[in-house]
Amino acid sequence: MSSTAARWFDLLDGLSRLSAQQWLLRSSAPVGASVVLLLERLAGGTVQPWFLAIALAQALLVAVLPDSGAGLVLVLLLGVHWAMFAPAAVTGWVLGAAIALLGVHLGCTLASYGPPSLVLDRLLLLRWGRRAAAVAAGTAATWALVRFSPSGLGSTSGWATGLALLVTLAWTLRLTRLLVARR
Repeated sequence: MSSTAARWFDLLDGLSRLSAQQWLLRSSAPVGASVVLLLERLAGGTVQPWFLAIALAQALLVAVLPDSGAGLVLVLLLGVHWAMFAPAAVTGWVLGAAIALLGVHLGCTLASYGPPSLVLDRLLLLRWGRRAAAVAAGTAATWALVRFSPSGLGSTSGWATGLALLVTLAWTLRLTRLLVARR
């Protein structure tokens, strides 16, 4: 048997032993991608059938291989499509799509912690849940800042994006310092 065939058999064997938790985590990719596409449509965008097929096929690939680069491709596909085919208005649909993509990222990250049969510890799930809640809160705050800022402040998206990048930089530096100190 060739090494490629052996890898396929190993992959299929691993998928046959998925725990219920792994099914749930891996389903975040196709469910999240579907939610983003639905929200894009509700936001006034156009989702072509050919793109729907490509995005959902990619999401299924992400569900099968959550520890690969397929997740990044999925997020880029959905983000670029939204930017090209949805109105530029900052509506609640944008926030919903961002939270859905966070769910895809979280599910795939947790699914990639080990073999398909792995059941993650409750404490680890709670820790990641708190992290995701913090990111969601920051995302919602940035969205609200852009959405509800007075139009007299000039280019709203420009200064809001700059502020968001500064906050992200500060947070990254703080986390880096904490992680280095622990080592």
